Amino acid sequence: MQQDVATRERRDELSQQMSQAVEGAELERLTQPQLRAALGEGLMCGDDALCKAQGFSSEDWYYPIGHASDPKIKQLPVLIIGWDPQGRVARVYSLRTH
Repeated sequence: MQQDVATRERRDELSQQMSQAVEGAELERLTQPQLRAALGEGLMCGDDALCKAQGFSSEDWYYPIGHASDPKIKQLPVLIIGWDPQGRVARVYSLRTH
């Protein structure tokens, strides 16, 4: 998730890896500490436009996948996690680029 992304091909490879991980990881119902241990601390959605557009709250977390190291890379894959009132994963959204 912390890799530099210099090409669209690499971005799309990371997107595919994210998709496979989400489909196979069964993130649903994990607690915040469990998810933090697996993926690290997510960024708070706050006023993020993508989070809002997908119906997530400001307290939900998002994970940009990679760091664009070329200005030609305009969009990176994104993973968004929504929490239920008990602090468990209630909803997962992944913005794929592949």
